[in-house]
Amino acid sequence: MKSKVFNNFVCHYTINSINSNPMNKKFSTFVAALLLLAGSFSCSDNDEPQRLSSEYKILSFTHEDLVEVDFLNNHQEIVTSHETYSLMSLIWKAGTDLTSLAPEITIPPGATITPTSGTKRDFSDQVFYTVTAEDGTRLTYVIISETENQEPVLRHASKTVKIIYAPDNGGTTNPAKGTYTYNEYSTLTVYAFPAAGYGFERWYVNGDSKGTNSPLYHIVTSDIILFAVFYPNSSYIIQALSEDTDRGTVSIDNGGVFSYGGSVKIYATPKSGYTFAGWYKNGTTFVSSSANYTYTPSPSESGTVVAKFNMTVSSISGPGIICVGSSGTFSASGATGSTYWESSSNLSNPGSGSLVSVSGLSNGAGWVRIVDSFNNQELKKVNVFIGPPTDLVVKGPTTPKPGGYVHFYVTTSSPLQSVSWSIFPLVGVRDIIENGTACSVDFSSIAQYRGYKITATATNSCGSTAASYSFTMGTYSGEYTP
Repeated sequence: MKSKVFNNFVCHYTINSINSNPMNKKFSTFVAALLLLAGSFSCSDNDEPQRLSSEYKILSFTHEDLVEVDFLNNHQEIVTSHETYSLMSLIWKAGTDLTSLAPEITIPPGATITPTSGTKRDFSDQVFYTVTAEDGTRLTYVIISETENQEPVLRHASKTVKIIYAPDNGGTTNPAKGTYTYNEYSTLTVYAFPAAGYGFERWYVNGDSKGTNSPLYHIVTSDIILFAVFYPNSSYIIQALSEDTDRGTVSIDNGGVFSYGGSVKIYATPKSGYTFAGWYKNGTTFVSSSANYTYTPSPSESGTVVAKFNMTVSSISGPGIICVGSSGTFSASGATGSTYWESSSNLSNPGSGSLVSVSGLSNGAGWVRIVDSFNNQELKKVNVFIGPPTDLVVKGPTTPKPGGYVHFYVTTSSPLQSVSWSIFPLVGVRDIIENGTACSVDFSSIAQYRGYKITATATNSCGSTAASYSFTMGTYSGEYTP
């Protein structure tokens, strides 16, 4: 994408589009940024967590002395082992002093840029800007500049070659970074020399990979930007820690030392009464649920990876039904440390201890659970019904027809002692076969349309509840209404 600047108005147009890197992110368009501004970040009705934006591409780059802005191949991303780059080329008005310019830069909402927009920079050399999206992903722009009618370093050919590299202190090239011209079909020979603590990773020509050999031999058939990428070649240390050594222990191979882009093996061993819950980067970001794990830290990462352990509770014992005004006692098997209990709002607060009692406050479905005091992790949960089966529902076919058996059943979250069935009127009913929570009615003698109501009376230890379902034989009445 290119843009021309005329009296501070930016006009965009596309040139020399080529296939982008296959690792490019798909959701990165200007339209998406506008949608984010319009409020597409609001939570949905089911309270899903808010998703952070991954948008990190520069939207505009302006200055009163800018003539042309070229985002190479429409912000093509060059993904390396340690950083993601994109190349930009700027043309400034003839005579512009490039050593102290402060462009205005627009980025997606929620993103940040380093250095910030409006900061004075020396554009006589290659310049770097890093845009970090709201979700932490980032893109580093490598920018080269020239002024209108600028003479190249060498003047003996017809094709322009611009040489740049990153990071700025990662090494040098020969020829050095700068702008050159070469005869068409002549061979460009360029060497990469990594600085101390760095290695050479790869060459890119107009964003396309051209291998790792140094020197690079390239036949010049068009104007190109040659980009050399260096990488840190040092050792790093990561620590493996246990959140609580009374719950489990950890170990790490090679003392946690790893090379750039390498990995380390980490091990977690829970103690009796506990289970491994997962590895967490710096104790907060989930990494893996595998106790023996090959951990590949992010580039240049330092810090810790923490093993968390949960207390083991094999079961909770207690009643499945509690009547309003009555109480029930619950206990947990296997708890080895400090715990506390919680319950639904229609039960009283159970408090703490190995044996707790709760009272029924109002009818309906409820629950009781035991929680680890150390990390507030739910260990085990059981469902409890309070009072008679007030959520009883009778269900049957949507379009019952005469001439045979019609089947009905009840649903409830309460344990039941018994269910009895009745139907009105009995005209035309040859038989009722009851089978606990279900029944079958024989309508084989029915020859005309007639309305019926079938009723189920369900009983638990707190009382009985009746529910009915009305229907008309021989019609297509749509969905039934219990």
